[in-house]
Amino acid sequence: MKMPGTDAYSLILEAIDTGSFKPGDRLVESDLAERFGVSRTPIREALQRLETQSMLTRDGRSLIVASLDYNQLAELYVVRAELEGLAAELAARHATPEEVRVLRDMVEDDRALLDRPQELSRANRRFHKQIHLASHNRFLVQQLDLVHRSMALLATTSLAAEGRGEDALADVVRAALAARGIDGTHVQTCAGVGTARSAVIITADGERTIVNHRDDALFSSPAALPATFDAALSDTRWPSGAAALMQAARQAGKPGVLDAESPVRLARDALHSASHVVFSQQGLRDYAGACDATALADVARALGVFVAVTRGALPVLWHQRDTAGQSAPIAVRPVDTLGAGDVWHGAFALALAESQDEDAALLNANAAAACKVTMPPGPMPTAAEVRAMLNRSGIPVSAPVSE
Repeated sequence: MKMPGTDAYSLILEAIDTGSFKPGDRLVESDLAERFGVSRTPIREALQRLETQSMLTRDGRSLIVASLDYNQLAELYVVRAELEGLAAELAARHATPEEVRVLRDMVEDDRALLDRPQELSRANRRFHKQIHLASHNRFLVQQLDLVHRSMALLATTSLAAEGRGEDALADVVRAALAARGIDGTHVQTCAGVGTARSAVIITADGERTIVNHRDDALFSSPAALPATFDAALSDTRWPSGAAALMQAARQAGKPGVLDAESPVRLARDALHSASHVVFSQQGLRDYAGACDATALADVARALGVFVAVTRGALPVLWHQRDTAGQSAPIAVRPVDTLGAGDVWHGAFALALAESQDEDAALLNANAAAACKVTMPPGPMPTAAEVRAMLNRSGIPVSAPVSE
Protein backbone atom coordinates (compact mmCIF):
# COMPACT_ATOMS: atom_id res chain seq x y z
CA MET A 1 0.00 0.00 0.00
CA LYS A 2 1.25 3.45 -0.86
CA MET A 3 2.58 5.51 2.03
CA PRO A 4 0.81 8.87 2.44
CA GLY A 5 2.72 11.73 0.85
CA THR A 6 5.29 9.45 -0.86
CA ASP A 7 5.55 9.50 -4.66
CA ALA A 8 6.40 6.58 -6.91
CA TYR A 9 9.91 7.88 -7.60
CA SER A 10 10.75 8.05 -3.90
CA LEU A 11 9.28 4.61 -3.24
CA ILE A 12 11.36 2.94 -5.96
CA LEU A 13 14.51 4.84 -4.97
CA GLU A 14 14.04 3.84 -1.33
CA ALA A 15 13.64 0.20 -2.37
CA ILE A 16 16.95 0.39 -4.25
CA ASP A 17 18.62 2.21 -1.36
CA THR A 18 17.55 -0.40 1.20
CA GLY A 19 18.52 -3.33 -1.00
CA SER A 20 14.99 -4.54 -1.76
CA PHE A 21 15.92 -4.04 -5.40
CA LYS A 22 19.53 -5.03 -6.10
CA PRO A 23 21.80 -4.31 -9.09
CA GLY A 24 20.66 -6.49 -11.97
CA ASP A 25 17.07 -6.85 -10.73
CA ARG A 26 14.45 -6.33 -13.44
CA LEU A 27 11.79 -3.73 -12.69
CA VAL A 28 8.40 -4.35 -14.28
CA GLU A 29 5.91 -1.50 -14.43
CA SER A 30 2.85 -3.59 -13.55
CA ASP A 31 4.59 -5.34 -10.65
CA LEU A 32 5.72 -2.03 -9.19
CA ALA A 33 2.24 -0.52 -9.47
CA GLU A 34 0.80 -3.46 -7.54
CA ARG A 35 3.61 -3.45 -4.97
CA PHE A 36 3.30 0.24 -4.13
CA GLY A 37 -0.43 0.65 -4.66
CA VAL A 38 -0.20 3.35 -7.31
CA SER A 39 -1.29 3.58 -10.93
CA ARG A 40 1.06 2.70 -13.76
CA THR A 41 1.42 6.27 -15.06
CA PRO A 42 3.43 7.62 -12.08
CA ILE A 43 5.43 4.36 -12.05
CA ARG A 44 6.28 4.83 -15.73
CA GLU A 45 7.34 8.44 -15.12
CA ALA A 46 9.44 7.40 -12.11
CA LEU A 47 11.22 4.68 -14.14
CA GLN A 48 11.99 7.16 -16.91
CA ARG A 49 13.40 9.61 -14.38
CA LEU A 50 15.55 6.96 -12.72
CA GLU A 51 16.84 5.86 -16.13
CA THR A 52 17.91 9.41 -17.01
CA GLN A 53 19.73 9.55 -13.65
CA SER A 54 21.60 6.29 -14.53
CA MET A 55 19.98 4.47 -11.61
CA LEU A 56 18.38 2.09 -14.11
CA THR A 57 19.76 0.75 -17.36
CA ARG A 58 18.42 -1.15 -20.36
CA ASP A 59 18.82 -4.90 -20.80
CA GLY A 60 17.16 -5.39 -24.14
CA ARG A 61 13.63 -4.06 -23.67
CA SER A 62 13.72 -4.43 -19.90
CA LEU A 63 14.83 -1.93 -17.27
CA ILE A 64 17.17 -3.27 -14.61
CA VAL A 65 18.82 -1.70 -11.58
CA ALA A 66 22.23 -0.41 -12.67
CA SER A 67 25.50 -1.53 -11.12
CA LEU A 68 28.86 0.17 -10.63
CA ASP A 69 32.05 -1.32 -11.99
CA TYR A 70 35.35 -1.04 -10.15
CA ASN A 71 36.47 2.16 -11.88
CA GLN A 72 33.11 3.87 -11.33
CA LEU A 73 33.23 2.86 -7.68
CA ALA A 74 36.72 4.30 -7.24
CA GLU A 75 35.65 7.56 -8.89
CA LEU A 76 32.54 7.77 -6.71
CA TYR A 77 34.52 7.38 -3.49
CA VAL A 78 37.00 10.06 -4.52
CA VAL A 79 34.15 12.52 -5.03
CA ARG A 80 32.35 11.42 -1.90
CA ALA A 81 35.45 11.81 0.27
CA GLU A 82 36.02 15.36 -0.95
CA LEU A 83 32.40 16.51 -0.68
CA GLU A 84 31.75 14.85 2.70
CA GLY A 85 34.89 16.45 4.08
CA LEU A 86 33.84 19.85 2.77
CA ALA A 87 30.36 19.43 4.25
CA ALA A 88 31.82 18.57 7.66
CA GLU A 89 34.16 21.57 7.50
CA LEU A 90 31.33 23.96 6.63
CA ALA A 91 29.03 22.43 9.23
CA ALA A 92 31.70 22.99 11.88
CA ARG A 93 31.74 26.66 10.92
CA HIS A 94 28.06 27.36 10.33
CA ALA A 95 25.92 24.84 12.27
CA THR A 96 23.54 26.46 14.75
CA PRO A 97 23.47 25.32 18.40
CA GLU A 98 20.18 23.55 17.66
CA GLU A 99 21.71 21.66 14.71
CA VAL A 100 24.66 20.58 16.87
CA ARG A 101 22.22 19.34 19.52
CA VAL A 102 20.33 17.33 16.91
CA LEU A 103 23.55 15.69 15.68
CA ARG A 104 24.55 14.76 19.23
CA ASP A 105 21.10 13.28 19.89
CA MET A 106 21.36 11.25 16.69
CA VAL A 107 24.71 9.79 17.80
CA GLU A 108 23.23 8.80 21.15
CA ASP A 109 20.15 7.28 19.52
CA ASP A 110 22.38 5.19 17.22
CA ARG A 111 23.80 3.32 20.20
CA ALA A 112 20.49 1.50 20.58
CA LEU A 113 20.71 0.28 16.97
CA LEU A 114 24.09 -1.47 17.09
CA ASP A 115 22.47 -4.92 16.88
CA ARG A 116 20.03 -3.85 14.12
CA PRO A 117 22.29 -3.13 11.10
CA GLN A 118 19.58 -2.22 8.59
CA GLU A 119 18.07 0.36 10.94
CA LEU A 120 21.55 1.60 11.77
CA SER A 121 22.27 1.99 8.06
CA ARG A 122 19.18 4.16 7.59
CA ALA A 123 20.07 6.20 10.69
CA ASN A 124 23.59 6.66 9.31
CA ARG A 125 22.18 8.13 6.09
CA ARG A 126 20.01 10.52 8.11
CA PHE A 127 23.04 11.58 10.16
CA HIS A 128 25.08 12.36 7.06
CA LYS A 129 22.15 14.24 5.57
CA GLN A 130 21.93 16.35 8.74
CA ILE A 131 25.62 17.26 8.41
CA HIS A 132 25.02 18.23 4.79
CA LEU A 133 22.15 20.53 5.79
CA ALA A 134 24.23 22.02 8.60
CA SER A 135 26.79 23.15 6.02
CA HIS A 136 24.23 25.76 4.89
CA ASN A 137 25.41 25.44 1.29
CA ARG A 138 22.53 24.49 -1.00
CA PHE A 139 24.74 23.68 -3.98
CA LEU A 140 26.89 21.32 -1.94
CA VAL A 141 23.76 19.61 -0.60
CA GLN A 142 22.53 19.08 -4.17
CA GLN A 143 25.81 17.48 -5.25
CA LEU A 144 25.90 15.23 -2.19
CA ASP A 145 22.34 14.12 -2.95
CA LEU A 146 23.56 12.98 -6.37
CA VAL A 147 26.49 11.10 -4.82
CA HIS A 148 24.35 9.36 -2.22
CA ARG A 149 21.81 8.41 -4.86
CA SER A 150 24.61 6.58 -6.69
CA MET A 151 25.73 4.99 -3.41
CA ALA A 152 22.43 3.11 -3.39
CA LEU A 153 23.80 1.01 -6.29
CA LEU A 154 26.47 -0.56 -4.08
CA ALA A 155 23.94 -3.11 -2.80
CA THR A 156 25.81 -3.56 0.46
CA THR A 157 26.71 -1.74 3.65
CA SER A 158 29.49 -2.60 6.06
CA LEU A 159 27.18 -1.47 8.86
CA ALA A 160 25.58 -4.88 8.47
CA ALA A 161 28.88 -6.54 9.38
CA GLU A 162 29.22 -7.79 12.92
CA GLY A 163 31.87 -5.79 14.77
CA ARG A 164 32.45 -3.42 11.87
CA GLY A 165 33.96 -0.60 13.91
CA GLU A 166 34.50 2.95 12.70
CA ASP A 167 36.78 2.37 9.73
CA ALA A 168 35.75 4.12 6.51
CA LEU A 169 38.15 1.95 4.49
CA ALA A 170 36.00 -1.07 5.41
CA ASP A 171 33.19 0.55 3.40
CA VAL A 172 35.49 0.90 0.39
CA VAL A 173 36.68 -2.72 0.58
CA ARG A 174 33.20 -4.18 0.94
CA ALA A 175 31.83 -1.97 -1.82
CA ALA A 176 34.72 -2.95 -4.12
CA LEU A 177 33.99 -6.64 -3.48
CA ALA A 178 30.31 -6.08 -4.24
CA ALA A 179 31.18 -4.17 -7.42
CA ARG A 180 33.15 -7.20 -8.60
CA GLY A 181 30.22 -9.51 -7.83
CA ILE A 182 32.02 -11.13 -4.89
CA ASP A 183 29.97 -12.46 -1.99
CA GLY A 184 31.24 -10.69 1.14
CA THR A 185 29.20 -12.75 3.61
CA HIS A 186 32.27 -14.20 5.31
CA VAL A 187 34.35 -11.01 5.41
CA GLN A 188 35.35 -10.41 9.02
CA THR A 189 35.93 -7.04 10.63
CA CYS A 190 37.09 -6.05 14.10
CA ALA A 191 35.51 -3.21 16.05
CA GLY A 192 37.76 -0.20 16.51
CA VAL A 193 40.57 -1.61 14.33
CA GLY A 194 41.75 -0.11 11.05
CA THR A 195 41.64 -2.09 7.81
CA ALA A 196 45.07 -3.12 6.50
CA ARG A 197 46.38 -0.85 3.75
CA SER A 198 49.50 -0.22 1.70
CA ALA A 199 51.39 2.69 0.23
CA VAL A 200 52.72 1.93 -3.26
CA ILE A 201 55.69 4.04 -4.38
CA ILE A 202 56.53 3.81 -8.10
CA THR A 203 59.72 5.34 -9.47
CA ALA A 204 60.08 6.85 -12.94
CA ASP A 205 61.63 3.62 -14.26
CA GLY A 206 58.69 1.51 -13.01
CA GLU A 207 60.26 0.04 -9.87
CA ARG A 208 57.74 -0.46 -7.04
CA THR A 209 58.14 -0.27 -3.27
CA ILE A 210 55.12 -1.41 -1.24
CA VAL A 211 54.85 -0.39 2.41
CA ASN A 212 52.19 -2.31 4.34
CA HIS A 213 50.38 -1.15 7.47
CA ARG A 214 48.54 -3.82 9.42
CA ASP A 215 47.13 -3.28 12.89
CA ASP A 216 48.25 -6.17 15.12
CA ALA A 217 44.84 -6.12 16.79
CA LEU A 218 43.36 -7.51 13.57
CA PHE A 219 45.07 -10.81 14.22
CA SER A 220 43.74 -11.37 17.75
CA SER A 221 40.30 -12.22 16.35
CA PRO A 222 39.66 -15.93 15.67
CA ALA A 223 39.02 -16.93 12.08
CA ALA A 224 35.34 -17.53 11.31
CA LEU A 225 35.33 -20.25 8.66
CA PRO A 226 32.51 -21.15 6.25
CA ALA A 227 30.87 -24.53 6.70
CA THR A 228 31.61 -25.73 3.18
CA PHE A 229 34.17 -24.77 0.52
CA ASP A 230 36.01 -26.31 -2.43
CA ALA A 231 39.49 -24.92 -1.75
CA ALA A 232 41.17 -22.59 0.74
CA LEU A 233 43.71 -19.85 0.04
CA SER A 234 45.64 -17.83 2.60
CA ASP A 235 48.88 -15.93 2.90
CA THR A 236 51.28 -15.92 5.84
CA ARG A 237 50.51 -12.45 7.18
CA TRP A 238 47.87 -13.71 9.64
CA PRO A 239 49.62 -16.80 11.03
CA SER A 240 46.85 -18.04 13.34
CA GLY A 241 44.13 -17.42 10.75
CA ALA A 242 46.17 -19.14 8.03
CA ALA A 243 46.78 -22.13 10.29
CA ALA A 244 43.08 -22.45 11.13
CA LEU A 245 42.11 -22.25 7.45
CA MET A 246 44.74 -24.73 6.25
CA GLN A 247 43.80 -27.17 9.04
CA ALA A 248 40.11 -26.88 8.13
CA ALA A 249 40.95 -27.62 4.48
CA ARG A 250 42.98 -30.67 5.46
CA GLN A 251 40.19 -31.99 7.67
CA ALA A 252 37.68 -31.46 4.85
CA GLY A 253 39.94 -33.16 2.31
CA LYS A 254 40.13 -29.99 0.21
CA PRO A 255 43.13 -28.20 -1.31
CA GLY A 256 44.73 -25.70 1.05
CA VAL A 257 46.97 -23.22 -0.80
CA LEU A 258 49.39 -21.08 1.20
CA ASP A 259 50.86 -17.93 -0.39
CA ALA A 260 54.23 -18.01 1.39
CA GLU A 261 55.41 -14.43 1.59
CA SER A 262 58.05 -13.30 4.09
CA PRO A 263 58.24 -13.52 7.02
CA VAL A 264 57.33 -17.18 6.44
CA ARG A 265 58.52 -18.85 9.63
CA LEU A 266 55.89 -17.05 11.72
CA ALA A 267 53.32 -19.19 9.88
CA ARG A 268 54.95 -22.53 10.75
CA ASP A 269 51.65 -24.23 11.66
CA ALA A 270 50.06 -23.15 8.38
CA LEU A 271 53.08 -24.37 6.41
CA HIS A 272 52.76 -27.84 7.91
CA SER A 273 48.98 -27.98 7.33
CA ALA A 274 48.77 -26.75 3.72
CA SER A 275 48.51 -29.14 0.79
CA HIS A 276 50.16 -26.63 -1.59
CA VAL A 277 52.75 -24.01 -0.62
CA VAL A 278 53.68 -21.40 -3.23
CA PHE A 279 56.53 -19.08 -2.31
CA SER A 280 57.43 -15.71 -3.72
CA GLN A 281 61.13 -15.29 -4.48
CA GLN A 282 61.55 -13.22 -1.34
CA GLY A 283 59.53 -15.72 0.67
CA LEU A 284 61.64 -18.73 -0.39
CA ARG A 285 64.85 -16.82 0.21
CA ASP A 286 63.57 -15.82 3.67
CA TYR A 287 62.60 -19.41 4.55
CA ALA A 288 65.31 -21.49 2.86
CA GLY A 289 68.19 -19.03 2.49
CA ALA A 290 68.16 -19.24 -1.29
CA CYS A 291 65.77 -19.07 -4.22
CA ASP A 292 66.61 -21.89 -6.63
CA ALA A 293 65.56 -25.44 -7.51
CA THR A 294 67.83 -26.97 -4.86
CA ALA A 295 66.38 -24.85 -2.06
CA LEU A 296 62.87 -25.66 -3.25
CA ALA A 297 63.65 -29.40 -3.29
CA ASP A 298 64.90 -29.18 0.30
CA VAL A 299 61.67 -27.45 1.35
CA ALA A 300 59.56 -30.04 -0.50
CA ARG A 301 61.29 -32.88 1.36
CA ALA A 302 60.83 -31.11 4.71
CA LEU A 303 57.13 -30.31 4.19
CA GLY A 304 56.13 -33.37 2.16
CA VAL A 305 53.65 -31.46 -0.03
CA PHE A 306 53.53 -29.70 -3.39
CA VAL A 307 55.72 -26.59 -3.30
CA ALA A 308 56.46 -23.96 -5.92
CA VAL A 309 58.04 -20.54 -6.28
CA THR A 310 56.79 -17.78 -8.59
CA ARG A 311 59.54 -15.69 -10.18
CA GLY A 312 57.87 -12.94 -12.16
CA ALA A 313 58.76 -13.25 -15.85
CA LEU A 314 60.83 -16.40 -15.18
CA PRO A 315 59.31 -19.91 -15.13
CA VAL A 316 57.54 -21.09 -11.98
CA LEU A 317 59.61 -23.82 -10.33
CA TRP A 318 57.69 -26.64 -8.63
CA HIS A 319 58.46 -29.81 -6.71
CA GLN A 320 56.18 -32.65 -5.65
CA ARG A 321 57.39 -35.86 -4.06
CA ASP A 322 60.30 -36.98 -6.28
CA THR A 323 59.25 -34.96 -9.32
CA ALA A 324 60.34 -31.44 -10.18
CA GLY A 325 59.50 -29.19 -13.07
CA GLN A 326 58.86 -25.71 -14.27
CA SER A 327 55.88 -23.94 -15.80
CA ALA A 328 56.76 -21.28 -18.34
CA PRO A 329 55.04 -17.89 -18.16
CA ILE A 330 53.14 -16.49 -21.12
CA ALA A 331 55.07 -13.71 -22.84
CA VAL A 332 53.11 -10.46 -22.88
CA ARG A 333 53.84 -6.74 -22.87
CA PRO A 334 53.14 -5.63 -19.27
CA VAL A 335 51.15 -2.49 -18.51
CA ASP A 336 50.85 -2.75 -14.72
CA THR A 337 52.18 -5.62 -12.60
CA LEU A 338 50.58 -4.58 -9.29
CA GLY A 339 48.43 -7.40 -7.93
CA ALA A 340 49.59 -9.97 -10.48
CA GLY A 341 50.93 -12.27 -7.76
CA ASP A 342 47.64 -12.26 -5.90
CA VAL A 343 45.78 -13.01 -9.13
CA TRP A 344 48.18 -15.89 -9.80
CA HIS A 345 47.50 -17.48 -6.41
CA GLY A 346 43.76 -16.98 -6.72
CA ALA A 347 43.66 -18.58 -10.16
CA PHE A 348 45.83 -21.49 -8.98
CA ALA A 349 43.53 -22.16 -6.01
CA LEU A 350 40.42 -21.82 -8.19
CA ALA A 351 41.74 -24.39 -10.67
CA LEU A 352 42.40 -26.85 -7.84
CA ALA A 353 38.89 -26.20 -6.51
CA GLU A 354 37.60 -27.17 -9.96
CA SER A 355 39.49 -30.50 -9.62
CA GLN A 356 42.19 -29.60 -12.16
CA ASP A 357 45.58 -31.19 -11.55
CA GLU A 358 48.63 -29.15 -10.59
CA ASP A 359 49.98 -28.94 -14.15
CA ALA A 360 46.73 -27.44 -15.41
CA ALA A 361 46.42 -25.21 -12.35
CA LEU A 362 49.89 -23.78 -12.96
CA LEU A 363 49.11 -22.95 -16.57
CA ASN A 364 45.75 -21.45 -15.57
CA ALA A 365 47.50 -19.26 -12.98
CA ASN A 366 50.15 -18.16 -15.46
CA ALA A 367 47.46 -17.20 -17.97
CA ALA A 368 45.49 -15.24 -15.36
CA ALA A 369 48.61 -13.35 -14.27
CA ALA A 370 49.49 -12.63 -17.90
CA CYS A 371 46.01 -11.17 -18.40
CA LYS A 372 46.34 -9.07 -15.27
CA VAL A 373 49.65 -7.44 -16.19
CA THR A 374 48.30 -6.36 -19.59
CA MET A 375 45.44 -4.44 -17.94
CA PRO A 376 45.41 -0.90 -16.55
CA PRO A 377 45.19 -0.59 -12.74
CA GLY A 378 41.92 -1.84 -11.27
CA PRO A 379 40.25 -4.45 -13.50
CA MET A 380 40.58 -8.18 -12.92
CA PRO A 381 40.70 -10.80 -15.71
CA THR A 382 37.51 -12.71 -16.42
CA ALA A 383 37.30 -16.45 -17.00
CA ALA A 384 36.72 -15.80 -20.71
CA GLU A 385 39.85 -13.64 -20.94
CA VAL A 386 41.93 -16.29 -19.20
CA ARG A 387 40.64 -18.96 -21.58
CA ALA A 388 41.46 -16.75 -24.55
CA MET A 389 44.99 -16.22 -23.21
CA LEU A 390 45.40 -19.98 -22.78
CA ASN A 391 44.21 -20.61 -26.33
CA ARG A 392 46.72 -18.10 -27.73
CA SER A 393 49.68 -19.25 -25.66
CA GLY A 394 50.46 -22.67 -27.12
CA ILE A 395 52.82 -23.22 -24.16
CA PRO A 396 53.06 -26.73 -22.67
CA VAL A 397 51.86 -27.06 -19.10
CA SER A 398 55.22 -28.00 -17.65
CA ALA A 399 58.69 -29.08 -18.66
CA PRO A 400 61.68 -30.64 -16.91
CA VAL A 401 63.75 -28.35 -14.73
CA SER A 402 66.76 -26.94 -16.49
CA GLU A 403 69.38 -25.09 -14.46
